[in-house]
Amino acid sequence: MRSAFSLLAIVALTWLQPDHAQAYTVKSGFTGGCHEEMTIALSSAFLDDPIVENVVVAGGDTWRKLAWELPGLVGRDLSDQQLFVLFSLVIGVRAPDTGGHSVSDLSAAREIAGDPRAETQYLHGLRGREDDEPDGSQSALEGTRASIRRSLGGAAAALERPVERQISTAPYTLDFYNRFGVPVWEPAYLLGEAAHTLQDSFAHSIRSDASDLKTVTYVLNYIDAISTHFVESRDGIAHSRYLDGCVDSDLVELFAAAQQATADLFDAFVRTQNGDEAAVDELLDTWLTLQGGCTLENDFCDNARWLAAARRDPTGTYLPGWMLCSSRSQGSGTIWLGLAGVLLLVGLTVRRFRTRSRSSIGPSV
Repeated sequence: MRSAFSLLAIVALTWLQPDHAQAYTVKSGFTGGCHEEMTIALSSAFLDDPIVENVVVAGGDTWRKLAWELPGLVGRDLSDQQLFVLFSLVIGVRAPDTGGHSVSDLSAAREIAGDPRAETQYLHGLRGREDDEPDGSQSALEGTRASIRRSLGGAAAALERPVERQISTAPYTLDFYNRFGVPVWEPAYLLGEAAHTLQDSFAHSIRSDASDLKTVTYVLNYIDAISTHFVESRDGIAHSRYLDGCVDSDLVELFAAAQQATADLFDAFVRTQNGDEAAVDELLDTWLTLQGGCTLENDFCDNARWLAAARRDPTGTYLPGWMLCSSRSQGSGTIWLGLAGVLLLVGLTVRRFRTRSRSSIGPSV
């Protein structure tokens, strides 16, 4: 019976899990680490910048225990300052997808992914609810650029504080454990957040078919796609779970472009601290500019390849339509209704299993 119940529990959790929208996967016991992979791989130049030499390292050993594998992943020895900064970068690049919760916390994942606020969707390079056609891609791109500016501005402001006050606390959760606070170097944490948004813009848009993939031709929609009122002609093309992957051989070019953009982001932040006020503008103009005149009618400027990729494995409603609330904002009642249905199914299956077991061994005495 235990094996049958375990199987049902796994099926139930899989069924209740929200469509994963918040782009490149983050590392847990169940997934790879697309965001971490590209951030760690491109961190060396930033870790060697003189900015890092003045970082005050947080006390305690909790963060050190969590960061133990980072030197091996980056492929080099790290000073205490470099290790603390890299740890903070990784926590920051994870934060928009997890909110400090465990990746296995399905309820929290659904709440984060389905946050209807426009600024939350822009944090992932997606359309907000009001970013409708025909100008939805442009307004969403403006929101995404503003999100990156806020993260970088917060990082710069934190860097101006006395070094002892540049450490803050961020929420963190190990899979299947409670959430707790970990110290982070705030400039790197917010830089990681900005990197997440920029990286997500590659998984959540259709980019030009040019070899550099720098120009955006269309921005995808998640927040409307998970609801019952989604209309593509108005809301835009639905978010693609396929584009969220970073291991498919067909997406190698896209992932490489996201890596180059991340390297440019780190460089722009350092240049800004060295007095180059145009560095962020150049970054955003290079990677987050909309190519005009690209529509569905012309395959987004004859870009059939990436249009086809964006239409693969589209996001839909969280649960079957008969279980969804009809309102535009689906509340927590939806998930409880779905959970009740699953528990009922589990209960009936277990009862049936017990009945069969008793009939096979005879009546109890």
